[in-house]
Amino acid sequence: MNKDQVEKFGLSWVDNLKTSSGKDPKPSKKLSAYIQNIGYRKCEMESLFKNDETLRAAEQICREAIEFYYGPDAKERFAKKELESKSKLHDVYDSPVWSELNAELTRIEEALAKMEPKAEAATPSTVQEKETQVILDGKYCGVCPHCGTQFNYDEEKDIGKAVRCRNCNILMRLVKKPQVPVAASGVEQNEKLRGD
Repeated sequence: MNKDQVEKFGLSWVDNLKTSSGKDPKPSKKLSAYIQNIGYRKCEMESLFKNDETLRAAEQICREAIEFYYGPDAKERFAKKELESKSKLHDVYDSPVWSELNAELTRIEEALAKMEPKAEAATPSTVQEKETQVILDGKYCGVCPHCGTQFNYDEEKDIGKAVRCRNCNILMRLVKKPQVPVAASGVEQNEKLRGD
């Protein structure tokens, strides 16, 4: 739709240029030219579906676009091509198979329309991905437990972080290997047992 069509058919303007994701469009020469010509506003296609009058406007806008690209006689030319195709394939089109198929498809469509839709099981809107714990031994090189791909890490920055394997994309939580206490000497163990 262009500005003239919006005004001609009395469609409504929206006073912003936000995208469907709710963000403002990125600046560009095309955007600057649009704002200079039309202003900081837009007309949504939904405005064509308000009532019978706007539906007629939608039909007119579509017709104008088709005629602009395919010519004002497009409808007649396509109808002529359709007749030519049907005359070449008259054996196919005249076959009772097509009318029987059409009747059967109509019957199926009507039966489906009468069916009650199944209640779908509620699915969680987000599914939390399970992460695999990877214990690192302080050697600055870890191994994916799923595919065996090696990866480098920084012990000060990466411990505790969740990262993905560059090969198999598994989610890994990097954990530092726990410190194992050094075993006490035999003398110290005997002293502890005696209570000294």
